[in-house]
Amino acid sequence: MLLCRLADIPLRLENRYPHTELLYAPFAGDAPDAIPLQVSEEEILAEEAAGGLPSDKTARLGYLEALALYRKISHLLVQKGGFLFHAAFFTLAGAGIAYAAPSGTGKSTQAELMRAAYPEIFRYINGDKPLVRRRGESFYGYGTPFCGKERHGSVGSAPVRAVCFLERSDRDCLLPLRAEEAFPLLFSSVQAPLDPGELSALLPLLSSFLETLPVYRFLCTKRPEAAQCAYDTFVKDGIVP
Repeated sequence: MLLCRLADIPLRLENRYPHTELLYAPFAGDAPDAIPLQVSEEEILAEEAAGGLPSDKTARLGYLEALALYRKISHLLVQKGGFLFHAAFFTLAGAGIAYAAPSGTGKSTQAELMRAAYPEIFRYINGDKPLVRRRGESFYGYGTPFCGKERHGSVGSAPVRAVCFLERSDRDCLLPLRAEEAFPLLFSSVQAPLDPGELSALLPLLSSFLETLPVYRFLCTKRPEAAQCAYDTFVKDGIVP
């Protein structure tokens, strides 16, 4: 059993395997009124399609249990005004920036270009699967145990100040997107619940998220100039001080 907090939600994880506890340990802490969560053996084995699993059987089952718990947490999060976002989330001088794209498009590459160009002000929050939650009038992105194969992440959080949907290109350019243009791109980048009640709660939340923030289509190369282009746009638009 482990008490922890994810996206400022207190949780009590009723785990079977020690490896699960190791993955969530960085987020351990006081969790008054913690919400109990556990998964069945069937739910654990249903995660078998995940790649990069440990070879040791006990560690593998623990990793699968951790994934199953994370899936359950993402469903709980919808009820708490949040969602799981498939994106690289980092800060520049404290301003949270999300780079979203289908796997293999290059969001990790672009985040690394930004880190290389501006190491003094760059900080990873989560390189692959941050949690996003509305807090008051703002949305915040949170670190989680699952941050991509490069393990770029932290236990921190930051206000989301801009979202970029990446597309490979032979030029570097950020084009503003209206909320209605960005909605299908965002919907394909979140873990959408199958439950109709959860889905009805998620859809207006995603709309509000897009209406609150500057959103861009980021046409990008793999050259260092891509980071310069993005940074200059963020400064010009008042996103990064």
